[in-house]
Amino acid sequence: MTILLAAFDDRHAAQLAVHQLTSAGIARDDIRIEHNLERLQATAKNATRESLLSSIGRMFADLVRTNINHHQLDLVTEAIERGATVLVARAGEGQADRAAQLLREAGAFNVGAQGAAQPH
Repeated sequence: MTILLAAFDDRHAAQLAVHQLTSAGIARDDIRIEHNLERLQATAKNATRESLLSSIGRMFADLVRTNINHHQLDLVTEAIERGATVLVARAGEGQADRAAQLLREAGAFNVGAQGAAQPH
């Protein structure tokens, strides 16, 4: 499995990317978007005062059932702080390149991919 992270200036472009990814065969349950920094901060404060970073990490860890490296989480945090919409998707190895291309075509300004770590 490959984890794809993409940032969009336009929330509607991110929604279009979700549609394109699902049309390309990626399950909707394997795609998550986030744009609401205030909601993430509130979640972090209400959940034993964890940091925003750990809140985002938990959100993505739920998706991939493992942790994403801190550098990628920093990039995601910065993008959300700037008002971007962030999309995270889990794609099979045969789908990853096409999914990254679809994200760029939909208007993502930052697309990264990483192989998912296997749970212990």
